[in-house]
Amino acid sequence: MKRDSFFKGAFLMILSACLVKIGGALFKVPLSSILGGSGMGLFMASYSVFNPFFALFVSGLSPAVSSFVARLRILKGQKAADDLRYAGIFFFSLYGIAVFLLFIFLIPTFSSVAGEEKLVSCLYTMAPCLLFCSIGSVIKGGFEGNLIMKPTAFSQLAEVFSKFVLGIFLAKSCVSKSFLEFFSFARINKKAVSNLKDAMDEIIPLATDNALKGVTWASFISCAFLLVLYFAERRKNKIIPNFRLFKDSFKILKYSIPICLSSLIVSLYPTIDMYSFLNIFSKIFEKNQSLPKVFSFLTEEGIELFEIPAFLYGCCSGLAFTIFHFVPALTSSLSVAILPQISSYYASGDRRKTAVIINGIIKSVAFVAMPIGMGMFFMPKEVLTFFFPKSSLEILAAIPFLKVLGPASLFVGLSSPLFAALQGMGMPKTPTLILSFFLAVKLLLNIVLTNGPLGPLASVYSTLICYIFIFILTSKYLFYVLGEGFSFLHLLLKPFLLSLAACQMTKIVYSCLETTLKNPLALMISVIFGAFMYILSIFLTGEFKQEYIKILYCDKNK
Repeated sequence: MKRDSFFKGAFLMILSACLVKIGGALFKVPLSSILGGSGMGLFMASYSVFNPFFALFVSGLSPAVSSFVARLRILKGQKAADDLRYAGIFFFSLYGIAVFLLFIFLIPTFSSVAGEEKLVSCLYTMAPCLLFCSIGSVIKGGFEGNLIMKPTAFSQLAEVFSKFVLGIFLAKSCVSKSFLEFFSFARINKKAVSNLKDAMDEIIPLATDNALKGVTWASFISCAFLLVLYFAERRKNKIIPNFRLFKDSFKILKYSIPICLSSLIVSLYPTIDMYSFLNIFSKIFEKNQSLPKVFSFLTEEGIELFEIPAFLYGCCSGLAFTIFHFVPALTSSLSVAILPQISSYYASGDRRKTAVIINGIIKSVAFVAMPIGMGMFFMPKEVLTFFFPKSSLEILAAIPFLKVLGPASLFVGLSSPLFAALQGMGMPKTPTLILSFFLAVKLLLNIVLTNGPLGPLASVYSTLICYIFIFILTSKYLFYVLGEGFSFLHLLLKPFLLSLAACQMTKIVYSCLETTLKNPLALMISVIFGAFMYILSIFLTGEFKQEYIKILYCDKNK
């Protein structure tokens, strides 16, 4: 396969990330109607247990392999990089089996801690995903290290499509078959059932388990797709695996540990917010029953006082954060593309070119993330109504959260590729230390600010504050290591001004259209107009230097 330039690789990864997000959302719509509230609760609870385990043991494999392969390709040649890739497949297959068996062993403990016996069957169903993802991650990392992004993008699309088709089909088939068995023989899965309520109690866990079987099969299909590409390439290049490189595979595993820990720490940030809402704020509100003025309307809408903390948490996490996470999803895709580039340049000793590409990435992310973040800030009601048209009360409650999360999304988006750059430069522990420190800072800020006038808004303000300092600290450290200068004003001022102008034009167009057109259409036309003017202004100002363009869009790091 031909190598991709950074631009082509990043475009493929962003496109696949968007399609995966859309596919995941579409998957949950029919699934929720099949499983109902309790079934979806069990489905999401299974992921709540599985995801931290996956983050701790598997999430760091792909970037670690990508970084090692990119460095070896520059320092020792393509053959050495290929030898490591092929030896790594066998090694990490064994590793995947070990992780799979460990998860199987711990399932009864997880179920006991969660206090839900029905989780046991669901977690056993999901366990093979750890093996398939371990193998798939290593293959993807190998291709990414050679600047080939197509296998990663297409395998993600294959997985989300398979999950949608198989998950819905298996869940729906299970429900239909179980109802037929109940009405014909008064039993479910060979167990006697006397009434419809008891039948539903039996059917919902079975249907949830079958939906998760679809998820597991999708993971297998993605892994099989990557294995086919791997063996086809091996046969074409006539490469014989060198199993003496097992010690290098151990180095990759050791390198992946801090990356896995970083993923785990990031997953704990929402947990702190949940604790702030449902524990700290709930107790404070129970004592004084006072809310910030922006939420005063809730008491007039007939919501019980004791329900307000949980209601606000649902609006913040379910509405505001759902939109907020769109920017990190895009920039994490850029991180996949940047990591092998940084590894290659830094391994070759070209620190100046490494600094140039990091400058280019910061500016690229700023140009993508800043107008989206400003859109959340200036037009929160319109954006929320577009995505959640039937949740009018929830939208009003989510607006104050989204106004703060808009600017925060920029700094979260900027931090992700900077962490990838540090990992590519052989410093994977640095992001872990930074994230760990600010995890403690966020907890402290949540406690202090929740007890003040901000109340429930403390969680979003602490997110904004923490990620501003994470971005400043990470970027300053990066350029200190590289021995190059760095100017926030130079990199972010023009994106800020152009984004501000584009957002104001979008808002003006929307205000002219909203009287004649409904929200979805009026907002879409306004955003398209604003985006066109924004892109045009970028080209007219000649913001991207020729040096950025040559490296980011043309150079394939041969």
